[in-house]
Amino acid sequence: MYKLKERYNDLVDQLPDLCVPACLEMIFKRRNMDISFENLDPKVPVTANNQIKLASYLNFSTSQRTKNLYPYFNYESNHNKQGCKVTSLNSQLFRPLSISLLELYFTVDYPLKSNIKLIQRIIDEDDDMIISYDDAVLRNVPNKTYRHTCILENIEGDDVHLIIPSESKGTIRVVKDVRLLFQSMQKIKGGIWNIISI
Repeated sequence: MYKLKERYNDLVDQLPDLCVPACLEMIFKRRNMDISFENLDPKVPVTANNQIKLASYLNFSTSQRTKNLYPYFNYESNHNKQGCKVTSLNSQLFRPLSISLLELYFTVDYPLKSNIKLIQRIIDEDDDMIISYDDAVLRNVPNKTYRHTCILENIEGDDVHLIIPSESKGTIRVVKDVRLLFQSMQKIKGGIWNIISI
């Protein structure tokens, strides 16, 4: 059960393969930011969902499923994993759309205590965190890899409070052991996208 304050009031369900845009949409809602989608790829329908509009600014990889779902995106070649390959939210999204946010990326190569201190500092400053991790580790599914992103909402002792976007079950809140979260991040060399105001 959640004992701590829920910092995100508006949860949004993820469209297929669009976990990063779903996380970004929740962050924008929390910050009461109304994003103006300028210079949108003309192939993307003006009436498209905000997650699709956000995704149009990111580099999508060549999953056949993703191609079938979103044929109007420009796809990066020679990449076999589905989803988006974000090099930098700053250069791909925030600067092009004149969004007054900055992404700071942190790897999890440091000792656990250092990472926990980093997470606590980010929360104390009321900033946002998108986590890239292996969902198979978090759900204890052996011999599989499911690359995914979620929002880290809070931390309490050894428990991290996560908001996990889903296309099938709907976006959910879960509480997991912080060690398990970092194992899931290390498996895919994931990290923390700290989103701050500028």
